[in-house]
Amino acid sequence: MGGYTGRLPRLYDFRHTFVCRRIQRWYEDGVDVNNAILNLSVYLGHVKPSDTYWYLSGIPDLQGIGQEPRAEAMRRAEVITVK
Repeated sequence: MGGYTGRLPRLYDFRHTFVCRRIQRWYEDGVDVNNAILNLSVYLGHVKPSDTYWYLSGIPDLQGIGQEPRAEAMRRAEVITVK
């Protein structure tokens, strides 16, 4: 099991992997993910930074880390996008 499933990777799969690995690397390197993710959100073309925060759910190691700071960063980001 776990071999070829007959489904080729989609472009979206590469994008998702890139984002998850970038956020994981930032966390490992001690980067302030809450600030860096705002730039990543723009790079990805997301209208709302909360759409980028969704990727954190794809990284089990990061799911429970920094919930309160993340919520505050999302509030700040929403204010920025509304202007």
